[in-house]
Amino acid sequence: MAQPRVSPPISQADEALAAGVLAGEIGPQDRLTRALRPLVEHSASGVAHPGDADDLAALSLYQILQAEERLLSSWDRRAPLNTYLAVAAARVCVDEHRRFQLLRRMGPDVQRPEIGPGHPSDSDLAGHLAGLPLPQVRDHLLSCARCARNLELAARALAASGGDA
Repeated sequence: MAQPRVSPPISQADEALAAGVLAGEIGPQDRLTRALRPLVEHSASGVAHPGDADDLAALSLYQILQAEERLLSSWDRRAPLNTYLAVAAARVCVDEHRRFQLLRRMGPDVQRPEIGPGHPSDSDLAGHLAGLPLPQVRDHLLSCARCARNLELAARALAASGGDA
């Protein structure tokens, strides 16, 4: 009988960073930005044309930091914070890249693409990436190229930054 997987231990530094950002402290917000920047830049370079990668990274980082409270409140600690952030960065980069493409084709009045129901949360994808695969996430990844691409980008960004993956 297979042993159930256990969530990896969450570091005190991750807990302190999340708590500090949620409390509105400047130092932790700066550390979050420094942690996110390479993950976002790597993800953006994986989806955008070279001339668009810097713009995509800047816009994606802005989108993530605008939603930092929601992002960190949603972190369920099944995966290390950097894994969760890599998944979130990849998702935002892919979504913003899709929006860039729509803007080019249809003009400036295009709404931001939203993820429809039935897709796993960033926490579920991060748990999967951290080695805690849920059967429903595994099954979804087999049929959804978008979520599989997000996870692939997150894994590459983590590997490039020296994080887990």
